[in-house]
Amino acid sequence: MPFQRNTKSMQGNCRSLTELVEGESCYYGIFDLASAANQPGKWEDEFQAAKEKAGSEEWSALFHLNQSWIDLAGQGELLSWITLFDGVFKVEIRILGEQAKFEFGEEAARHFLGERKENLLNCRSGKIIVESLTRLGSTSLIPLITITPGRYRVAFVRNDDEEIKHQCLDDRSLYSDDEGPDWKIYMQRLSSLARIRG
Repeated sequence: MPFQRNTKSMQGNCRSLTELVEGESCYYGIFDLASAANQPGKWEDEFQAAKEKAGSEEWSALFHLNQSWIDLAGQGELLSWITLFDGVFKVEIRILGEQAKFEFGEEAARHFLGERKENLLNCRSGKIIVESLTRLGSTSLIPLITITPGRYRVAFVRNDDEEIKHQCLDDRSLYSDDEGPDWKIYMQRLSSLARIRG
């Protein structure tokens, strides 16, 4: 199971939203609009830095690029994942209530890049973006959902069968209404904005 909790029911303690995401690369992420990672040229800068670190070992550039996103995850600025191809994907975000702590299972913890005991995201504005990382810093980013600012625990579950069907789609009109979601993201607020400043 993606998560478990100690209370009997989660009805009335969760709200969700589903939307389509059109990819421009194989790298995707969830981040707050006010994240330090959401800067113009961020993708290009990190990609160039990865190539420089790789030097003559060009094959290692992707490992360095992945590490840059993993480092940002460790800072709570962005959580990312990779697909085999770009495409059009359906993401469902579920905002869990704060009253009871949900215990995320292994399935919901292992799909982000990097290995961490817990995936935390600093949401300074509460305006949440799920997008291709090539669009970091774009002025045309539209928040998928607006939530209470703060620090959130985040879990991510992907449906491989659905994802395979939607890789290589180049238009959201090609995505059937009765399919998906490809990705489910669970978020639960841990602390207020004041506790993540500085």
